[in-house]
Amino acid sequence: LDVAGPKVGFGKFPNGPADLEEFSACESVFSSFKFEKHWRQCVASAEEFLEEYERLVCEVVCPHMKSLMGVEAADKRTTFFYQFPPTLRMGVE
Repeated sequence: LDVAGPKVGFGKFPNGPADLEEFSACESVFSSFKFEKHWRQCVASAEEFLEEYERLVCEVVCPHMKSLMGVEAADKRTTFFYQFPPTLRMGVE
């Protein structure tokens, strides 16, 4: 993001390159198909980021979700599905 963000117009790090949490995305990133296409290409080519994403899912998210399923699920084979490139989906009730 420190290179592609400003170069492609996704947004910027206000105080120079920093942690992902510090990135400030442009509003149009969330509503433009052009930006979505560039964003997906950027993420798909970020091998180190994708490795960390997979490690997070396999070592943290899936085990935690399985633990929430209760004792009955502990000894059963469970299949989780996740996608590449990573996409965050949130719902509000």
